[in-house]
Amino acid sequence: HLLPLVFGLLVVAGCSEARLEGQIPLDGSSGEVRRAFAVNDSPPQRIRGELIASGQSGPFYRNARNGDHVTWRAPDGSALVTRDGALTATFGLGYDLLSADVSDTLELIRSRRAGSATRVHRYLDGENQVITRAFLCEVDFPGGAGEFRRVRESCNGADITFENDYVLGADGRIVTSRQWVGPEFGVIRLSPLEPRQSGPNIIVVGI
Repeated sequence: HLLPLVFGLLVVAGCSEARLEGQIPLDGSSGEVRRAFAVNDSPPQRIRGELIASGQSGPFYRNARNGDHVTWRAPDGSALVTRDGALTATFGLGYDLLSADVSDTLELIRSRRAGSATRVHRYLDGENQVITRAFLCEVDFPGGAGEFRRVRESCNGADITFENDYVLGADGRIVTSRQWVGPEFGVIRLSPLEPRQSGPNIIVVGI
């Protein structure tokens, strides 16, 4: 049976439910959340993950780095892993994404080139079996050039289609995004949580 899609739900045999601390409803009457972030060379130390399906959100803190991969951990112990801003794994969220190969997509984004990309996702199902899903994606740059560039990744699999949206900063980094995690989990929005106050070097964008 399908478990409720609650962000921060810890699905482990023998464990009780644990919800992510600091949950808040999605704001904005249109459902679009606008986040402020500083345009500088320092990577964010905190990000907010927002589950679109349930309207739950909470903070994740930079915990470790292994090569290109950064692990972000929430107060309840659940975690996300990103590679240059692209989601590559989740832990402790339920129906976890064990790994995602996003190499093709990131290569197109770095080179500012539209084109085709192949994604491979691996999931752990409710019976602890690994499920592999492959997707063919088209990456394009709607809206033209500017200080902040939007990237759209449209993906098709055997029985699933989805879109990922990214906003790139002036240095080409993914600074905010909406990314599909899986068929049960849905879409997560990732955005920086630093700094908290506005100022002369703060830019506000949203997707």
